[in-house]
Amino acid sequence: MNLSVPGKIVVALLLAVNPLHALGPDQLVTTDMTYTFDVGFGNSIFVGAPIPQLGDGQMITAPKLVYTPGAVWTAKVGLPPNTTFTYRFYNRADSPSSIGNSSNGTQLGASITKTTAAKPGVTLPATKTVYYHSAWATPVLQVETTPGTYADFPMTTVGAGRAPGEQRWRATGFGTPGTLVKFRVFDGTSNYDLAPGGQLYTTYLDTMFLQDGGIYNYFPAASVSASRIETISSVASPQGLQSRSLRIYLPRGYDQHTTRSYPVLYMHDGQNLYGTTGSGFPPVHWNVDGTLDKLISTGQVRELIVVGIDNTSARNSEYTPPGAPAGGLSGGTGDKYLAYVRDTVRPLINSTYRTLTSAVNTGTAGSSLGGIISTFMGLNAPETFAKIGALSPAYWVNLNVVNRLTTDASLPNWRHYLDSG
Repeated sequence: MNLSVPGKIVVALLLAVNPLHALGPDQLVTTDMTYTFDVGFGNSIFVGAPIPQLGDGQMITAPKLVYTPGAVWTAKVGLPPNTTFTYRFYNRADSPSSIGNSSNGTQLGASITKTTAAKPGVTLPATKTVYYHSAWATPVLQVETTPGTYADFPMTTVGAGRAPGEQRWRATGFGTPGTLVKFRVFDGTSNYDLAPGGQLYTTYLDTMFLQDGGIYNYFPAASVSASRIETISSVASPQGLQSRSLRIYLPRGYDQHTTRSYPVLYMHDGQNLYGTTGSGFPPVHWNVDGTLDKLISTGQVRELIVVGIDNTSARNSEYTPPGAPAGGLSGGTGDKYLAYVRDTVRPLINSTYRTLTSAVNTGTAGSSLGGIISTFMGLNAPETFAKIGALSPAYWVNLNVVNRLTTDASLPNWRHYLDSG
């Protein structure tokens, strides 16, 4: 996937934190996708369908199958239960210069319609529902059916709003659960409620609340504060590493929604995460806060806390796993850095903020050396970090990490995002 670092962050955040439309791993039905065909050198087979797990109908986001002897391409995909979908296989050139080209690909064979099996105890809503605060007299939800074409769903009042003259409205009976929906709200005359930037609201949520330009998967407070960054300075290291600052992203409404707790993503190179200017090494900015604000407000990821951990002058050593030196680098102190994050930083964050502390709600992510240390942390502390984001990871500095990553079958509920380019 040939993306800039900020572009990769969008994808990594979507995977590092459970998307709001996603069922848990134990709620999905494992489905085998297999196609036998010799595509030749430089090509691979992909499978696509208009559902999130298979690329949302976009060929460039369709997942690639794995080659096995005999030109058999296969993959196991977790899909929602009792869901009917039509999928197709594609032959695509998979070089970095071609993979992002939407015209790169040829369908193989006929389209196939399949219904996944039911799963006891797991049910999906029949349609989508949106709640809405507005003083408009007759709001109408307009759902896009094809580009520029809309279906109208008149909203009905279901209670009082936040202030005199405002009502709480509801529209239901539209959309297919688990799929993307785009919509706007029309006042019945000439005015529209659109997402920030004048775009359609776009989300996978099945039940949602629309308020002041943001989408929620719960009933929000009447007034919701914006996200913010807090700093904890000079956090000492009993492990013998240098002290450093922590830069904490708190999501919208953190102060108002005092009964809510949040998943946490620990990210390395904290100096470079937020805003539009970077410092330290590498000297870039990732705009994590701006990216998250957008993804959260459009209902694409859960609200979460991000802990940016500053690097130090010992970055190369701290972000390099011990042993197996390569490329002229000696074995690093990544084991001490792991202990620092797990045993010092994480308890501090959990005692200071309202966090969800289980491994499935705790992730770590970074780029280059920050990518290999993230993978190392997940491999060696899966009971703490079950969501890993490795962006262009420098795996060449320690091949032991690669070997274990490709052979270790003892990582339950471990989710790993990896890209290069």
